[in-house]
Amino acid sequence: MEEKKAKMMSILEKMLRLAMDSGATAGEKEVAERKASEIMAKYKIHRSELTLQDKSDPDSGMGRNYCKIIDLNAKWIITLISGLTHVFECKPLLHTRHGNKVYSMEVFGEQDDVETVVEMFNHIQLHITWAAWRELGQNAGVRRLRSFCQGASDKVYYRLRKMYQRMQSESVQCRDLVIVKSNRAQEFMNRKIGPTRQMKGKANDRGGKYMGEYLAGNAAGEKIDLGNTRKGSRIEEGV
Repeated sequence: MEEKKAKMMSILEKMLRLAMDSGATAGEKEVAERKASEIMAKYKIHRSELTLQDKSDPDSGMGRNYCKIIDLNAKWIITLISGLTHVFECKPLLHTRHGNKVYSMEVFGEQDDVETVVEMFNHIQLHITWAAWRELGQNAGVRRLRSFCQGASDKVYYRLRKMYQRMQSESVQCRDLVIVKSNRAQEFMNRKIGPTRQMKGKANDRGGKYMGEYLAGNAAGEKIDLGNTRKGSRIEEGV
């Protein structure tokens, strides 16, 4: 029985690698994900038993890239990147200097996912900033503008998490791959830069002194299209 399980684990790892291969077709990925789920259920194989590492090149298919940050000293930027990296099982890293002020943000994960996160981040932060300027005017003051942007990013954060939870509840294959992908991204980041403290971001759900601006931003965040980038529609489609 152990010999049979070992053989199935080998097949399972091949199926999961194919499912995560950016060069595979949608049909190939679907078949691989379905077969992997069947094997895991039949032979009671837990995700923690799998390594999914190509010993000849453990970083095969992985990538890293930087996000373009508009507001270097704003919490809403961290809220936004936290939501996106969570949805696509990537790992974010903030580079700081001069009193812990953020000056760049790097994303680690599977190449296809990293490209999606960076593209969507750049797209959404621009839309949030433009919405703040339209609503309040560019001379409204930094604190008012940031309150608006925080409200918008909080709403986007909640929308992303809600779609992600729905996607997992509707797709067994997705649930099977989430931990594998997230762990692989963490291991890749550790190999590149060493162990790091995890960046934790969450929706603030508060507006403070500028509650009106915050609520206006919340309303604007509800209207931002999260699926009109090159690959962003994957969230809505549950891919």
